Amino acid sequence: MNAYDMYSTSQQVNVNKMVAEHAELVKKIAFHLMNRLPSTVQVEDLIQSGNICQHSRIICLATISTDALTLSSSSSPNLSTIGNSTT
Repeated sequence: MNAYDMYSTSQQVNVNKMVAEHAELVKKIAFHLMNRLPSTVQVEDLIQSGNICQHSRIICLATISTDALTLSSSSSPNLSTIGNSTT
């Protein structure tokens, strides 16, 4: 088992669990923003938007960390040959 496989199995991201854990914070922020927005904006829309943004961010961060691990585990170029071309 290589480093990528070990990381991906140990760092499984449960997106729904993380969104549920932060639902109260999203709700609190939505109600706080209601004081600064027009009365046509509904708090339910803010909460839904906050949950969607949070869901997207979790997936994005998980993808970035997985991609970074993939790049670091791939073979790196031989830096000693850079700039020593014989043309």
